[in-house]
Amino acid sequence: MAFLILHFFSTLSFFLINLVITNALNYLLNNQYMTYRRIIYSSQATQHFNKRDLLDLLHDARAFNTIDNITGVLMHKDGLFVQVIEGDHNIIDDLLNRLRRDIRHSKIKIIDDQTVKTRLFGIWSMGCADFDDPSLSLIPGIRTDLSDPKVVEDLINRLPQVADILLENIAM
Repeated sequence: MAFLILHFFSTLSFFLINLVITNALNYLLNNQYMTYRRIIYSSQATQHFNKRDLLDLLHDARAFNTIDNITGVLMHKDGLFVQVIEGDHNIIDDLLNRLRRDIRHSKIKIIDDQTVKTRLFGIWSMGCADFDDPSLSLIPGIRTDLSDPKVVEDLINRLPQVADILLENIAM
């Protein structure tokens, strides 16, 4: 009996080790060649967004984005939204379909749609820059600690890239 138990656990251990190694190799190989879809879009709020409304929107977005591994930033000013979203191609397609059905905004305009190898906001479930209420901009949705100077430096370095894309693609 002891032999059978020992044999069972050694076989199980071997199986689990192989499973872990196989999954790790698949992850490394897939991510080495993985690309992401980055969309930048604008939209117009269909209702007035006060601080509570925007906090609710951010809470919902961050919950979905964390589950779906979507990253990005939401900018808001006078009822105009500009958002950068990044993630798996199919998941971004699904998100765009949900956004188009969302009655809280209309006039969705795709500013930029590209396939990229790296994310601009890889550690953000949904950052926020609210120019109507700057206190909301202090709620970054970053998946790591803002007290880390490298994270803050990363934020500072990436926002100009978004600004450049916006300037190149927005036709006023």
